[in-house]
Amino acid sequence: MTENWSETVECIPETICKIYLAEITGSDPTYQFARSFIRLSYDYSDNKIHCEGEIPDNGVFEFCARWYTVNQAEYVKRNRYWFALIDGTYVPVQQAAVLPFLRFLHKQQGALGDYVSDVEPA
Repeated sequence: MTENWSETVECIPETICKIYLAEITGSDPTYQFARSFIRLSYDYSDNKIHCEGEIPDNGVFEFCARWYTVNQAEYVKRNRYWFALIDGTYVPVQQAAVLPFLRFLHKQQGALGDYVSDVEPA
């Protein structure tokens, strides 16, 4: 089952905004979390960027928006957060709790096995 997800971010004058939404699938030695990126659609209006997509139920996700100067030489700002979607309910998740929460969620579903085999046991 999937759920419609959306987020709106403000545009900052003279910057470029890069946005992604990803499902967390385990750990990664370089980036901390292994991710499966979700295709988003974008609408630009009223100095805002509205993005939306479909996410699978019973997963842990990361949203990130980063603003850079137009020539991308300097990082300006970042809005990043994690959440879980459990049976249609959105639950905020702190960064330090992402992997333990993912382990718990997959144990509850009986799907720990290969899907999160790279996540160390608690």
